[in-house]
Amino acid sequence: MPKQDVGFIDASVELPVGTRVEETRQFALDLEARMRQTFPAIQTISMSAGAGDANNTYASTQENGSNVASMFIGLRPQKERSMTQDEVAAGLRELFAKTPEVTSFKGLQW
Repeated sequence: MPKQDVGFIDASVELPVGTRVEETRQFALDLEARMRQTFPAIQTISMSAGAGDANNTYASTQENGSNVASMFIGLRPQKERSMTQDEVAAGLRELFAKTPEVTSFKGLQW
């Protein structure tokens, strides 16, 4: 089945184990600003930083901890952007790989 450009990217980045949630949150805000500046195709970013609540069913299915930032990225409609979903995902992989604080990253596809 061919890939489709559905306009959404799901990703998470991990900082060094032991990073405080306040530091992860600030890092995530800075990363979001860089992502928006670098990729005008991004329309929305919903990001959470730190550990999920023990009663949160969604969090129990995801990587979480005080050092993890998870994001759901919505792209502009296809006719309003010059990059495909795959191109944005590849660019994000490159950005994350070049960011020294990031120890690993996952997802980057919908």
